[in-house]
Amino acid sequence: VTITIIGLVLQSLPHALLFIILYFPLRSYAGGFHAKTAIRCYLYSMLIIVLILLTIKFVSIRNSIYILLTFTSSVIILFLSPVQDHNKPLDQTEYKVYKYRTLVVWAIETSVFTLSIYFHLKILICCISWVFVIMSLVLCLGLINNRINK
Repeated sequence: VTITIIGLVLQSLPHALLFIILYFPLRSYAGGFHAKTAIRCYLYSMLIIVLILLTIKFVSIRNSIYILLTFTSSVIILFLSPVQDHNKPLDQTEYKVYKYRTLVVWAIETSVFTLSIYFHLKILICCISWVFVIMSLVLCLGLINNRINK
């Protein structure tokens, strides 16, 4: 509901909904940083949405930059995922399952990104690129947080 409201207020509802639809499956399997409380998680998530929507709305980015961002972020996602949380460590089987599912979601979204470039679908290009950028940052932060908590 909050994401819908933010999307409406910023007149970017399609971007907000696309970002979340694309982000959640990847986030679910790849893992990464987790806030210590549900309220912090909510606030961080809403802040990310607002920042992404404002960036999409007010910063003009060429497709070549989106391609570079997506490629770089993809390398990080594929190399680091899944990143476990100290509250929910992954055993070896879970690690393999989450790695595989992350790869499947990444492959689907990368295919959509590639088709979006071919068909000049800017809304999908920017949303997928930002999903990958945020996901790569969340994975890096998760690794850092795990090392601090050891």
